[in-house]
Amino acid sequence: MAENTTTQEQPSTESFEGSSFEIFLDSLRFFLGQLFNFMRHVFNLLEHILADFCAMLVQVLGLNRSTLPPVVLQKGSDLTTVESLALNLKNRKNFASKDSGATVLWKSDGITNPKAILSANKEEYLILPECKEEQEYVLIVNLSEDVAVDTIVISNHEDFSDLLSSIEYQGSIDYPPERWLDLGQIVPLAGSHEHVLSVELKKS
Repeated sequence: MAENTTTQEQPSTESFEGSSFEIFLDSLRFFLGQLFNFMRHVFNLLEHILADFCAMLVQVLGLNRSTLPPVVLQKGSDLTTVESLALNLKNRKNFASKDSGATVLWKSDGITNPKAILSANKEEYLILPECKEEQEYVLIVNLSEDVAVDTIVISNHEDFSDLLSSIEYQGSIDYPPERWLDLGQIVPLAGSHEHVLSVELKKS
């Protein structure tokens, strides 16, 4: 007697589990991306609240330029006369930009993408391998014209980057120089800010 048997293929448990895991990973990536964007908005909001609070505190206490440090956090509030000057710098020529012909002459080993410091594009970054206090980096920028520097503005557009302990500026009319002239020092503040240094050149 002949038997008629039929068999049905069962879905592969392995492929089902694999597809479920991929769906889980995609969902996790989406969730983490949304969480990261939310945290960035929260940090930016707190940053503006802090800047407004500082502006109000300055007005209440009647602080002026002489009572504030030369490094100023600029967020659009009229904190000091130095900051007011910084707001007006947009109408002045930026000699330390690639559009004005500035170039990078020399950099320390480890500095990545040094030309970014000459660019106004916030998506371009100069990157240092470490920001330890005992580690020093040197970047030499050549301006296309001889100028008397009165103001230096440097920006950090990355909220979560490490902080440098300080940034020192020196200048010379010639290169290689007979000696470097001290222009001043900036102590960076945490977060995404513009730092303004008012330079007073001393006659020698």
